[in-house]
Amino acid sequence: MTDEDFTAAKLKGYNCLIKFKDGEELTLTADYTLVGDEGDWFENAERFLNSIVDEEGDSDTLFPMPGFAFCRETIKYVRKI
Repeated sequence: MTDEDFTAAKLKGYNCLIKFKDGEELTLTADYTLVGDEGDWFENAERFLNSIVDEEGDSDTLFPMPGFAFCRETIKYVRKI
């Protein structure tokens, strides 16, 4: 994405960029109210991508956004825009 693309995405209300390993990009609006705040949302996305196991032995198996089904192996990175 170019700087102009980022600006256009922000103006349209998008706040997250998902880059896939095949080169595709997806911009979306992450609803931080579902998890508390912005930091929590990106922390949950990182936990999903890295399959981090918490104290109870559970790992995050769902991307922190309803309505999306991603395979963690296909995602290159998740970035705030």
